[in-house]
Amino acid sequence: MYAFLNFFLAIVASVTAPTRLVRALTALVYGSVTVLCFLLPITLLPFTSEIIETNKQALLVLLTAVGALAWFGLTLCQGSITLRRSWLNLIPLLFVVAVLVSSIISNAGFISWVGTPS
Repeated sequence: MYAFLNFFLAIVASVTAPTRLVRALTALVYGSVTVLCFLLPITLLPFTSEIIETNKQALLVLLTAVGALAWFGLTLCQGSITLRRSWLNLIPLLFVVAVLVSSIISNAGFISWVGTPS
């Protein structure tokens, strides 16, 4: 599997990406984040069983998946992944560590991760 992935990435990196595709994928990444920030607070579908929660979760998952797939396609077209070094990169790591510690300390560790059925 690792050899196939290296072979695939070598092929993709050797092909120069068309500028039109790169521009379209970049616009899709930024557009999905912008639409998500605008629509998530005002999403409301009154004809569903749960008026607010399920609709917002579905919108969040859909637009996040679209943005992530577009970003992945963009990195394949460009042939490299660029991560900027910043102290802001520690915030998700600290969040994961906090969740991990709280679930280890908790009396019901599994329920800390998955929640209770409603």
